[in-house]
Amino acid sequence: MTMQAELTEFYVVTKCGRTFSWSDTDYTSLIRSLHYAGYTPVFIQPLSEYEAEVMVREEQERLMDEFRRQFDEDVRKSA
Repeated sequence: MTMQAELTEFYVVTKCGRTFSWSDTDYTSLIRSLHYAGYTPVFIQPLSEYEAEVMVREEQERLMDEFRRQFDEDVRKSA
């Protein structure tokens, strides 16, 4: 019976500007696979962490937009 290694999905940006997700068992295997495929990674992060950061940024932007709209409305009312 063979044990299969669990794959992790990674967010990858390459030197040539490509951005994609790539599955592998760990960082070392991922880098080896990327180099074998002809890519040089410049940024690697587990996809789940990357998506969480994007969600936080989007929520911050939404809150800032909401704040600006409310601020503009309050300024108009006080004028």
